[in-house]
Amino acid sequence: MKKRNIVTAVFGTAVLAGAGLYQKTSQFVDERLYRTHIKRTLFETLKPQTVRIKNMNDAILTGHLLEVDHADNTLIMVHGFTKDASSLENEAIYFQSICPHTNILMIDCYGNGSSDGVTRGVGFQDVMDINYWNRFIIQKYGEDHPVFFYGKETGATALLCAGSAGLLKNATSLIVESTFKNVRDYFAYLMKNDGYPESITRPLLSIVLRKELNVPLDDLDVMRYIRRNTIPTLFIQNKNNNKVDFNDVFDLYNNALCIKELMPLKDKPFYALDEKHPYKDLLTEFLNRNGCTFHQFRKGRRARLIHTGHIALPGLGIVLARKVPELERHRLRHAIVDIVQRYLVDMQLALPATAAGVERQVIEVDPRTILLLQGEPQFIALLGGHLRVLIHLVLEFIYHAAIRDKDQGVLAVAQLVLIGLLAEEEVMPGGG
Repeated sequence: MKKRNIVTAVFGTAVLAGAGLYQKTSQFVDERLYRTHIKRTLFETLKPQTVRIKNMNDAILTGHLLEVDHADNTLIMVHGFTKDASSLENEAIYFQSICPHTNILMIDCYGNGSSDGVTRGVGFQDVMDINYWNRFIIQKYGEDHPVFFYGKETGATALLCAGSAGLLKNATSLIVESTFKNVRDYFAYLMKNDGYPESITRPLLSIVLRKELNVPLDDLDVMRYIRRNTIPTLFIQNKNNNKVDFNDVFDLYNNALCIKELMPLKDKPFYALDEKHPYKDLLTEFLNRNGCTFHQFRKGRRARLIHTGHIALPGLGIVLARKVPELERHRLRHAIVDIVQRYLVDMQLALPATAAGVERQVIEVDPRTILLLQGEPQFIALLGGHLRVLIHLVLEFIYHAAIRDKDQGVLAVAQLVLIGLLAEEEVMPGGG
């Protein structure tokens, strides 16, 4: 009888302990899946403009856009679990430094930051919202506008799933940091860091997550989708990130069939690596190899202009005299436009319709309205009168030929064809 009572007591204690741990597990998940109030996204250094769209359920999503003139491409950044776009500020500042001609859109996922929603996604639920942001960028900047993506933790998971589903239009590359293989293991690892035994919480999480998310856990496994992704992908994993298992990245990387690179880091984040770090240039090299060409100007490198002799003065002197910054790889003609523009956009030109006697009668012209006043600047002497002109007019002056192609409007400077440059728009290493 006494032995039976002991067994009963032990069994009852185990049941109560199990019930208590189940409750703790359920509470742990609920605190992270549901938010009780909206916390507005605030940036410490960056000053992005706020943009908003509606998703497929008419919820309002908020994005934070850093826009540059004549951007080559756009980077869409997706934050991690329970975070908002401001958590990516350091990463965005770094991307600004290596991609000066790139727009950067940092989004608040549904249920996070300034976006609508009470329930936070774990990456999979954000896939269609990322597709909507992708469409927004294409509509804003053009059907052929290149886009690349950066995601962290659940944001990385969302990008891998979106890429695997073919939902990312004009995507040149993915950069995924601190991603995980499946949602259950992700939560188990989070609870392990809070002192809960992983061997016990893992089966409990299977029950809790299935109940809360109302989705089979097999559908929340990134390994099921990773092989379908065809977008070039850089996997970044840092041992100092205690939110994900460092070893997960190796299974993901090995199973990916796309063009891929691996950046395993031990301590510092990728945006704070020392100059001598072996992975210091891996990110920029990966992006340049996979269609993201930046007019970045890096000390110690030069570029050779092909048939530069065909470019008439004053543009020739400016381009050839520049040792640093140099022009790098793709879209050579646009890069030349940028250099010429920086030097000549404020040049002194008489108004086309004015003579020297009335050279003081000049105006300040908004670049976006220059077509309203476009005249024939060819062969005009550099007389007085300050006219801020768009690069179209400067190039017309350089080449003594007006740009009249209907397809080359004021907002399509990147499509200007400079005389004598090869169609491939490629700069080969060599003397400047």
